[in-house]
Amino acid sequence: QMKEKLESKPRQIYWQAVKEWLKEHLYLYDKVILKAYLHFHPEEKYREIGAKLNDQELKALADGIVQHYAQSLMLLDHLSRAYGFEYVCFWQPALFTDAKVMPQETRIDVRLGDKKFGKLYRFTNQSLNHQVLPHFHNMADSVSSRNQPYFLDLVHMTEEGYGMVADRMEKILRKDFALED
Repeated sequence: QMKEKLESKPRQIYWQAVKEWLKEHLYLYDKVILKAYLHFHPEEKYREIGAKLNDQELKALADGIVQHYAQSLMLLDHLSRAYGFEYVCFWQPALFTDAKVMPQETRIDVRLGDKKFGKLYRFTNQSLNHQVLPHFHNMADSVSSRNQPYFLDLVHMTEEGYGMVADRMEKILRKDFALED
């Protein structure tokens, strides 16, 4: 990058600065305009293709996601045998798949309002639970016994939440790899 800058002509450097300025400011204006538009047209909030899918189509999409994930794990399994390493894969908890959502957590992520996205998450988790995947552990229910809010947004948690997940992961690792204290 430095070589490119040093060898550039002044006009090229100027044009690059203009492009960066436009990109930065147009993005900001785009966000402001979109926010104002969605205020007056709330039905357009989730314009993504998935928002128009029915339950059967969402289930098919979830099955496709899980199939793609399973293929990736199979590749990883073949690689582990070929190269002699061991592995474990974990599916992390998400607010959409948690049976117990605290009142404080209902307002933390705008995506929680997207009912179709929530269904896709749940259908994907259900489909995962019907798979037998090598060295795979679904951690989606790791924090379901909590009595306080652990989610900061859709998938990120507080230290306490991550602590619960880590404790469960440790038990799995100790069992799978016969680790001792």
